[in-house]
Amino acid sequence: MPNIFNTSRHFLPSIIPGQFVVTMKEDIPNLNDILERILPPLRNNSGLEEVIRFDGLFKGFTFRARRKKAQPLLLQALLALPFIKAIEPDQLFYPELASVNSIGGKWEVPTGIFRMQSAQYNRNANELAWVQPNVTNKEVVVAVLDTGIDAGHPDLVNNVVGGLSFVGEDPLEDLNGHGTHVAGTISANNNGFGTSGAYPGTKVFALQVFNKLGTGSTSSIVSAINWLASNGRASKIRVANMSLGGPSSVAVCNAVYWAIKAGITFVVAAGNQGRSMLGSSPANCADTLAVTSVSDYDGLPGGFGTPVNETDLDDTYTDFSNWGSTATAARTIAGPGRLILSTWSRKACGTYGMQCVSWGPWAFLSGTSMAAPHVASVVARCYRAGVCNSNNGTELARIMALTRDFNLANPGYGFLGDPSRPVPGKYFGYMVWGNRW
Repeated sequence: MPNIFNTSRHFLPSIIPGQFVVTMKEDIPNLNDILERILPPLRNNSGLEEVIRFDGLFKGFTFRARRKKAQPLLLQALLALPFIKAIEPDQLFYPELASVNSIGGKWEVPTGIFRMQSAQYNRNANELAWVQPNVTNKEVVVAVLDTGIDAGHPDLVNNVVGGLSFVGEDPLEDLNGHGTHVAGTISANNNGFGTSGAYPGTKVFALQVFNKLGTGSTSSIVSAINWLASNGRASKIRVANMSLGGPSSVAVCNAVYWAIKAGITFVVAAGNQGRSMLGSSPANCADTLAVTSVSDYDGLPGGFGTPVNETDLDDTYTDFSNWGSTATAARTIAGPGRLILSTWSRKACGTYGMQCVSWGPWAFLSGTSMAAPHVASVVARCYRAGVCNSNNGTELARIMALTRDFNLANPGYGFLGDPSRPVPGKYFGYMVWGNRW
């Protein structure tokens, strides 16, 4: 399984030049009235051009400063207004993808799904039996904020219930592939064909915040989160997966805050920079469930698997994974993130150097992007089983407590880097347990 493409954000641009996102204070009366009053003179005098208006639970706007020399005075004038909370550059965000590996083909249950099922099981047993969903009458939809989803993929048939794009593309095509991979880890059908998701048949909704090149912005992400806050629950969305990251953002965290208050649980990638996640959004946003990454090569606990062209040993934290701290321990959890097999978009052959088979495709990817949807599937199962059914903060604490208690009762289930075998100064959380409901 040779590694054919390694991703890095070190040399990617970080902002949209001359473009800024404004976060308004929570107690403003009417956003439209305020903007219609303050923006016209700024357009005439400073070259301000409004790009997007956020008039949902999160209120603010994005603007472009057309006159570079007037930009400092423009920012100063805006910050002096009493109803503006913060102004930040419109930053660029990217999928939290660490590496892409060769294509999959035959039917195979991903090792990560076996790994999160239990401390004890027989890998030689019927693989189909290990991933049967706990079907109830309660439908729960998971929103995937990503590059879109290939709704026609043979392993995702009937699972994609809708989509919206905030970058002007078709959210149900996915010309990049990353979003389809994330969606497959959550919901790929358990049909003896290709692969299976952690919770097969789960309904997913594509919120496209990245274009085909895998580039999004503060504005596109805030737009999607704001839509979720206003419309998510009516669309049966209870969980939002964000396998993405970028610089710390007041706007993103404020939008997340309002969506959480509206009843959405956010599962987010911790990031792939091998550093504290406190400098990256949405991983540093309060009340999100931040997911670090564990390497597993055999689907079993114990550390006996053989690494495949990778540097990490079996059942250890991955070298790329960001980490939390004692301050974030209550919302930091670990999931399988190395060499994860899942669905790949049929229209993304060639991206990241991928060479696709015509009847698939599937691919092995690594990153906290891959760890997060494992956890999102567990949260969805909790809601669908009726165990999680009240406010978001309560459910996050419930899932964390169950995971902690299972790890403490089954010490062999964990990994090098978890709280029982910690790495000084780095908190990766307990390994998610996916066999509770």
